[in-house]
This record gives sequence, structure tokens and C-alpha cells, in this order.
Amino acid sequence: EPATSDDAPVVSRAHRGLSFELCSFWFSCSAVKLFHPKHGETPEEAVDGILELLETALEDEAFEGDFGKILHGGKDSLQFLSVADLDKISVRAKHVYTALTFAKEAINNFERFVFRDCCERAIACLAYSVPREERPSGITVMRWFRQFKR
Repeated sequence: EPATSDDAPVVSRAHRGLSFELCSFWFSCSAVKLFHPKHGETPEEAVDGILELLETALEDEAFEGDFGKILHGGKDSLQFLSVADLDKISVRAKHVYTALTFAKEAINNFERFVFRDCCERAIACLAYSVPREERPSGITVMRWFRQFKR
């Protein structure tokens, strides 16, 4: 079942004598389940950490060092990867980064949030950089995200 903002807890706030409800997905069980924060970390902090890691890795075009190993599933020897393999890693990292950026934006703006929709938006946004026959589906980007956060 996709994570949505519908199960987020509702917090009542008073402002100038008026009462209104503030609802944030970040505080829901679904956010914890989707983003798997480390002990003592909030789901939003987990997303920020992933975004920072991906941004750093994408700046390293050869995917050298620890960041490349993380993106390639923890394998120690990236030097034997072909240019095509490095391109695949880059495509995956860009899609996950863009999907998480859209997710964070939607959550922070209290918009209806479905992670698969954010993945689909990432695909549309990056369509220019991936040949049509190689474009992933939203489910594929979600799978890449799950693989990455392990």
C-alpha cells in the first residue's frame, strides 16, 4: 500500500483566538515505515541525509570512494565497472534524488503525498536525460529507493 498523507496525525493549534488543525506526514507511522530513520532521527532528517549523500555522490562523476560504493550496493571494487554501468548508477541516483526532492516538497507544503506520484514526477522531469526505451517506471524508482536505503 503506498504511503499517503491521509494517515498523518492531526495537531490542533490556536492562533489569534482561532483554532485550526495542522497535519504533517512527517509525524506519521507511514513516514517512519517509508523513510526508515535511524534511532533518534526523524523521518525528515533521514530524507535530508539521503539527499545530501546522493548530491555528494552525483557530484563525483566517476563514483569513486565510499559514495560510489553505497550507490553500487556496497561493492568494494568500482574500478571494474564499465561506463555503461556507471551511467546506470547515475540514472538511478538522479531518479531517487529527484523523487525524494518532490516528496519533501509535497510533505512540507501539506499537499497530498503519494511516494509513487513523486517517482512518476521524477521520471517526467528527467525524461530528457534517459532514452525512451530505458526510462524506468514509478515502481522501479521506488524499488531503487528501497535498495538504496538498505
